[in-house]
Amino acid sequence: GWKLPFVVLALLGGAYCVIVSRGVPEPPFGVRRGSERAGGSTLEVQPQEVGQPLLDSASRWKFLMYMAACHFLTMYSFTMMLTWLPYYLETSVGFEAEMAAAIPGVMPLVMAPAAILWGAAADKRKDRNFVLWICLPVAGTAVALIPAAGSAALLVLALILYGVTGKLAFDPILTAAVAENSPPHAHGLFLGSFNFAACLAMVIAPSVTGLIAEKSGRFDVSFFMAGAFHLLALLALVQARGSLSKRASRIQSERI
Repeated sequence: GWKLPFVVLALLGGAYCVIVSRGVPEPPFGVRRGSERAGGSTLEVQPQEVGQPLLDSASRWKFLMYMAACHFLTMYSFTMMLTWLPYYLETSVGFEAEMAAAIPGVMPLVMAPAAILWGAAADKRKDRNFVLWICLPVAGTAVALIPAAGSAALLVLALILYGVTGKLAFDPILTAAVAENSPPHAHGLFLGSFNFAACLAMVIAPSVTGLIAEKSGRFDVSFFMAGAFHLLALLALVQARGSLSKRASRIQSERI
């Protein structure tokens, strides 16, 4: 039955809470590390006095808006793959039910080590931006290639490519950028708003994908659209960088 899996997941969740409460130190509220200059990157910590009015952080809110858009667009694609890919493989490609359910497991299997490797590479170069410049267009291409794959080997290759560069692989980079550029007095609000964008995508993506498939009779449009969303996410990232660059220039001019 289904009871045992839910009991196991509940126990794991409880164990996680105990481990975090005992092993993860909580710094005093409003305290954060100072500015870190790294390789000319614009997505870095910007100093701000604790208690500065929230409305004085307009550029930070603009940065958050663009990063939330990037989060939404990439989570949309990931959720679409997570919810509809097995059904697509069974009904459109012709895989048996067991294979259709097992093949998508390639993505999370590859994403976990890929996230560690990308994180280590970003730390080594002291610049997180290059990870997003690589991952976003490659992941978008991989998603768009899925309906165009003419064989099972090419399909698995596209899924592996998405696993290496997809949402869970670069998501820690996005979260770190938002965390480091949030005002100390609104840290939780920034991260909460950022995650809200992802939750919204998780609600919208399955419904929109099903609607498109029902109206057109095909899933190809949804895959192509999800691939294009990664390019829009890249554009949102460019705008986010620009908002911080303008803020840094304004601060510098004020000091002069």
